[in-house]
Amino acid sequence: MRVNYSYIEEFFKILSGQAAIKDIQHNTAFKIISAHANKFENDFSLHKLEKVINKKSEEIFGFKDFFKNRGAILNLINLMKKKEGKWLKEVQESIRCLFPKTEFKDITIYPVIGYDIGIGINKAVCINVNTEIFLNNFKELISTTIHETAHVMYEKYHGPIRGLNEIGSFYSMKEFLDYYIHYEGTGVFAAEEFRIKNRLPNSGTPIQEDYLLSSNKDMIFKLLNEYRSLVDDLKHNKVHSIYEFLERGFGRSRLTHRLGFAIFDAINRKYGIEEIQKAIALPSEKFMKKYLSILELERA
Repeated sequence: MRVNYSYIEEFFKILSGQAAIKDIQHNTAFKIISAHANKFENDFSLHKLEKVINKKSEEIFGFKDFFKNRGAILNLINLMKKKEGKWLKEVQESIRCLFPKTEFKDITIYPVIGYDIGIGINKAVCINVNTEIFLNNFKELISTTIHETAHVMYEKYHGPIRGLNEIGSFYSMKEFLDYYIHYEGTGVFAAEEFRIKNRLPNSGTPIQEDYLLSSNKDMIFKLLNEYRSLVDDLKHNKVHSIYEFLERGFGRSRLTHRLGFAIFDAINRKYGIEEIQKAIALPSEKFMKKYLSILELERA
C-alpha cells in the first residue's frame, strides 16, 4: 500500500500557473474519479475543475470553501506525509481484521481535492482533503480511508462495483439495494473499531452519525421497517421512478450504510469476527437472506 500525492501536486501547479488544466486529465486519480462519476452519473469533468480554479464557483461537488481551506489543506497533506508509515499501518490493521489474507501491495491511496469525501474503486482509494472533518481531525481521514479500502477489498471478492446503469426491473432494483447494503455495511463496520479506539464522535455529519446505531435500537428498527416497506413497494410496483428508489434507498436516512452496519454489528455481537469474515465473502443476496433475520429476532 502506498500514497500517491501527484493529483494534489498537479492541482496546485495549475493554481499557480505552472501547469495547464488539461494536463490533469492524464493523472491516474482523475481517471479513477471519472470512472466512478460515470458509474453513478455524477457531474465531474475538466470543465467543472476549470470553474473552480478560475474562482467562478465553489459550489461544485466537494469544492465548497476550497480557497478558504487552502492553507489547512496544505497542512493536512504535510501531516499525511510526516506520519505516513504510522497511519498506513493503522489502515492495514483495521482491514486485516475483516480480510485476514489480504495483500496491500497493489492498493494506492490518492489524496485529491473535490468530488466525494472518499471513494474506493479499481484498487485505488481517493480521499477528498477538502473535507471539514478531516481538516479538524486527522483521525477522521484515517477512518474514511479504512472505509474506502474495505470497498476496494470488497471488489476483490465480488467484482467491479455496480453502477446506476444496472438498475432496471424490480429484481435488479432489489438486487442493487441488497448489494449496497452489503457493500456499504462492510465499509462502515470496517472503521468501527478504529473509531471506538480513538474516541471519534458519532454525531456531527452523516458519516459520523452512521455510528449512532450500535446504541440505538429504535433507529435500527426504523431502518428495518424502511427496508421492508421499500422492498414491498418494489414488489407491488409502487416505486414509480429510479429517482424515488434512490431517494428511499440512498437518501437522507442512509439506509444502505446504516442497515448494513446494523447487520454487521449484530453479527459481530452474536458470533464474532470470524463470522464477519464469512459474511463479507457471501454474495449479497445470500448475506441478506442469512443475516437480516438477526435484526428481526432482536426486534421480537
